[in-house]
Amino acid sequence: MKMKRNHIELSTTHYVGLVIAMAVCLVVFGTGSVSAQTLVTNGATIHIRENAQVVVNGNTEIRTGDVRVYNQARVEFRGDVNVVRGGLYMLQDSYARVVRNLVVANDGIVWRYAPGSLDVEGSIFNRGELTNDGEINIGKP
Repeated sequence: MKMKRNHIELSTTHYVGLVIAMAVCLVVFGTGSVSAQTLVTNGATIHIRENAQVVVNGNTEIRTGDVRVYNQARVEFRGDVNVVRGGLYMLQDSYARVVRNLVVANDGIVWRYAPGSLDVEGSIFNRGELTNDGEINIGKP
């Protein structure tokens, strides 16, 4: 490392070491923001078609619009699901799993049609419409 007037010249090894140290810091500090990942619907309809499998690694918020899970499809929400307006519809023989809490606001709709099941490992907070024609399991098995 040479000192020149008003600046420092780094050799290649110092430069590589600095880049590696910065990369390690980004990895260490960047991993804490995983829960900020979200699926947000704002007026759109999301169709999870037959035999599809979807995993949402984070929170889901349905502001307006719908999430429709069709026959033999599987969806796993690995966070809280908050249905503000619009709905979450599990049609025919579909399976949905909520790893944390399911919150249905005043204008929200959650409909579990028969057959099929919905597993909520946390709590269900319902102020809207929650209809079950199939199977809903609450709490961890």
